[in-house]
Amino acid sequence: MAKHRITKHELKEDKFVTGIIRAWHYSKDHANFILGGLVILIVIAGAVYGVISYQNTRATNATRLLSQGEGAQRMEDYQAADSAFRAVVDNFPGTEESQKARFLLGTALFHTGRYDEAIESFEKYIAKPIEGDQDLLISAKVGIAACKEEKKEFADAAAGYMEIVNEYPEYFDRPHIMLSAGRCYQFSNNAQQAVETYRRFIREYEDSPLLEKAQIALAKIETSVM
Repeated sequence: MAKHRITKHELKEDKFVTGIIRAWHYSKDHANFILGGLVILIVIAGAVYGVISYQNTRATNATRLLSQGEGAQRMEDYQAADSAFRAVVDNFPGTEESQKARFLLGTALFHTGRYDEAIESFEKYIAKPIEGDQDLLISAKVGIAACKEEKKEFADAAAGYMEIVNEYPEYFDRPHIMLSAGRCYQFSNNAQQAVETYRRFIREYEDSPLLEKAQIALAKIETSVM
């Protein structure tokens, strides 16, 4: 009887079938290992889901508390605002909500006359600001200068205001900040710097609705020193 020669097609089929059989045998021999692997995959998937769910819940809680603080501050309930902002800072460190709460805490402290604490809060925000939010960063610097003005540290306040004026020429509230610098120079009895500041304002903001304020302040100083 002639021997049957295995064709290439049959050989491929044999290898395919053999592969399936080997895989079946492997699964039988290593059932516990495979089952354990599946369990690990399920556990990992569950952990990932848990982390994502936790992060989402955490972000939601931080946003809710921050919103409550902002609402209280709009109602001028600064004590409630202070509590809410501190809760965000203490319980959600490293989040953008925590960074914003740090800034807002400074404003709440400012409104309640706790200027040293406000300065500390603003400084901490400046050390770690929200990336890309230059306006909030500048506002924190303005907050520090305003605190010093309220503390009657007029020379330091004027220097703080002028630093912002010089560093951020395109800032939307720059005219007000320049006038604040001039005012603090006046209160610190630095008439020369006050005059220079008001004259600079008049040059740079000749169309500003605040122009008259600068002109009147300048005229008073010039009259008093004549």
